[in-house]
Amino acid sequence: MKKVIIIFIIVLFVFNTSYMAFAQQDSTVEKLLEEGKQAYMNGDFKLAVDKLSTAITIIKNKKDLLEAYITLALTYYTLGDNQKAKNTIIKALQVKPNLILNTEIYSPKFIVFLEDTKKEIMRELRFNVKPAAKLYIDDLYYGENSEFTVKLVKGEHKIKVEQKMYKTYEKTMTVTDSNPVQNIILEKLIPAAIKTQKSEQVKEEKEKNNRKEPVKISGRIEKEKKGKKGSKLLYYLGGLVLGAVAIVALTKKKAEAGEKFATIKVNSVPEAADVFLDGNETGKTTPCVLNNVTAGTHEIKIARELYGVYIKQVTVSGGQTLDISTDIPPFKYEYIMSWGSLGVGDRAFKSPLSVSLYNNDTRVLVVDNGNLAVKIFGTIGGFVGKIKEYLSNPIDVYGLASDRVFVTDLDYNGVLRYNINGGFLKFFGGTGTGNGKFNAPFGITADCDKNLFVVDAQNKRIQVFDKDGNFMKKWGKQGNGDGDFNFPVDVAVNDYNGDIYVTDYGLSKVVVYSNEGNYLFKWGTKGSGKKNFDSPFSIATDRVGNVYVADMGNNRVVKYTAKGHYAVKINVGAGSGRAECITPYGVAVDKDGKVYVVDTGNNRIQKFRLSDKTASDGFSVIKIVSETNKNNYKRLVIKRRGGNGKMSVDLRKTIKRKIKIDKRR
Repeated sequence: MKKVIIIFIIVLFVFNTSYMAFAQQDSTVEKLLEEGKQAYMNGDFKLAVDKLSTAITIIKNKKDLLEAYITLALTYYTLGDNQKAKNTIIKALQVKPNLILNTEIYSPKFIVFLEDTKKEIMRELRFNVKPAAKLYIDDLYYGENSEFTVKLVKGEHKIKVEQKMYKTYEKTMTVTDSNPVQNIILEKLIPAAIKTQKSEQVKEEKEKNNRKEPVKISGRIEKEKKGKKGSKLLYYLGGLVLGAVAIVALTKKKAEAGEKFATIKVNSVPEAADVFLDGNETGKTTPCVLNNVTAGTHEIKIARELYGVYIKQVTVSGGQTLDISTDIPPFKYEYIMSWGSLGVGDRAFKSPLSVSLYNNDTRVLVVDNGNLAVKIFGTIGGFVGKIKEYLSNPIDVYGLASDRVFVTDLDYNGVLRYNINGGFLKFFGGTGTGNGKFNAPFGITADCDKNLFVVDAQNKRIQVFDKDGNFMKKWGKQGNGDGDFNFPVDVAVNDYNGDIYVTDYGLSKVVVYSNEGNYLFKWGTKGSGKKNFDSPFSIATDRVGNVYVADMGNNRVVKYTAKGHYAVKINVGAGSGRAECITPYGVAVDKDGKVYVVDTGNNRIQKFRLSDKTASDGFSVIKIVSETNKNNYKRLVIKRRGGNGKMSVDLRKTIKRKIKIDKRR
């Protein structure tokens, strides 16, 4: 008994030690992955490579390994080391051959690089399996069917085919530039009892035939011969009948075999959500089609970053096509803090208009129009500094680098460039309608290639410049057509697909263009509904492509998907309390999804974050409140303070000029 207890204690100790070791390893992997991703986001690429490379050596599960490979490949690609990026992508494809990256998360250039790598090192193979069976390649399940078309990385792969009552087929094959169709015929298993029974029957028949005496009577032999001739016709007829029955049975069996699979079409709002079948990744994102789904009950899960999860149990029968379409509920937003009040102090404002994040989202730039300044804050509202030199009527700001902070100024009809300390460096623009000239420049932003997009409001167009202010291209014209403008005011770029979003204040809509300026789609009309606007001003996008609009006439900031589907309202309604706004002009979103709102009517900045709960009714507001228009702040007047005349801008009307005013700077 004592020995049993001692052995039990030893086993328990060994198990506990092993468990602690595995738990510690999992914790280490998770920490290394997180540190690697954070280092990449912070621009510390060397640290990112070190952390991710170390994590790869100790990762055990394929999901974490795939994530590490993709992030490491992205890091190498960002560093310009395309060969190392390609080698890392090859390793990722060995883990998941059907790897597809989300176009709303990864840059178009990196996705093109991935696809080019796949074309270079992957080859398409066809497998014909008889009878239909389950196919595994490198332990990855490809479904159950009789025909498969798969893409594999060149090199050695382990093939396994399984089906009940058949011998398992296993083979290591080498994928080259040219591989013939793989025809696999499974060998049927014969149970031992059946084999013995059949062998005994054969033996008994042989013995019976050996005991049979020959027929000696010739007349009887002739009679039997005649009988045999007469019965041949019956044999033929019987054979035909049996053949027909066999053909019908085989046809029915084949039809039944073909009908044991179902098809599930999956769509969601928003799109580009990951699709899981019975808890396993399918490698597909919505909208997509799941083929060869076995008849029966399955669990469908649809999930997207910054949104909730949709899970549904479905039952399908052979030959059925099932459509699943759902709205994935977004997370709610909760108030974090605010700073600012009416005044002239460092943390006070007079008609703040716009906000921009800078220096890896560690600095908040706010255009304080009434105080003729761009004020710089930390992420919790601590005053850092301000830009004031030469500013006369600042409208928007965008920080691109330490010596490239750009401010649009209405009085100058141009863009002023500063360093982060407020030192003036350069000006480009000037009044006019030619290339590079402006008539009321408003919103400004940049894409991942550091090209600047500037809204030229009164010229009804978007102009594009390089990072040094050299003109590149333009598009847009006045009108009521799909891609036309009435009074555009702000612009945002979705860095992950290159689309350009523009708010049209005059027509209460958002217009979307390709990076080349080709019209794609629009949404919004005058009103207060979920897809309506009343004088929309600023617009911003987050790192996964969601769109945020400061709908100042409706006293709200609203989040939409990249396709313009309503998601959720950020603030709770109109007013001066916590999470309430009066004519919010500006909005910006950091890399963690925190939202900064310029609450112009209350002369303050409010900050919100995602909660851990989704909106109760899916795509809905957090709270239904009265949205009255208090104090009529949306008629804020921006006046021209110098030049050859005076220009006042009622943002819902037109620009007016008044002559005879002293020029003062």
